[in-house]
Parts: sequence; C-alpha cells; structure tokens
Amino acid sequence: AILAELALADRTRIAVTEEPCERPGPRCHASFLINPIKDKEYLVFGGEYYNGERVYMYNDLFRLKDNKGELSWVKISSPNTPKPRSSHQAIANRQHMYVMGGEFTSPSQMQFYHHKDMWRLDLA
Repeated sequence: AILAELALADRTRIAVTEEPCERPGPRCHASFLINPIKDKEYLVFGGEYYNGERVYMYNDLFRLKDNKGELSWVKISSPNTPKPRSSHQAIANRQHMYVMGGEFTSPSQMQFYHHKDMWRLDLA
C-alpha cells in the first residue's frame, strides 16, 4: 500500500496536461524555439511583462501550431516545472527542451534572483 501511494504521488508530481488556449499575453525576454519533433510547431517559455507599475514573471510553456496559416495555441502545464524567469537560454534538441539560467524580478523590482540551474523538458 505504501509503495502504491508513493508511485501515485510520483505520477502526480510529473503529470503533464495540455489544454487549448488563447494567445499568451504580451511578454519580453521569453524563449521562442522551433519544436524539433513536430513540423510547423513552435515553443514559447517564460518571460516577463512590465505594465508601468509592476513586473509579471512567467514560467508557462506554450505550443504554437501553424496549420496552413491557421494558428492555434496549447498551454502545457505540470507541477514539476522551472520557476518563473526571463532572460534565460533555451534550446530544443531531439525530444527535449533545455532551459538554463535566467533572472527573476520581484513585482516591485526591488529584488532580483539569478537562476543557476538547468531543466530538461520532455517534448514527446
């Protein structure tokens, strides 16, 4: 019973959901990549938006599909995801997307954190 509970907790921790959505809100310093395993599909991760008063940091991942000129967005979510960041580096190779480093800015812009981590996201 304990092993079954641990296995369920692990599956929940790494569960990935995909949901059709509207185009993401405006942002800068995000990554925009070509998906290496799907034709005419792109990946958008993270970024930040400043509305003149407050900074919004993102850690969301989107797929942009181009189906003969008709664009559709899908939001990909998981409890096990990188923390919000902008100005990071990202590459996509084979079946994975790698996210490295980046910066977090508090909403008031009074605190900054520079990430020194690397994440591998499975694109399959």
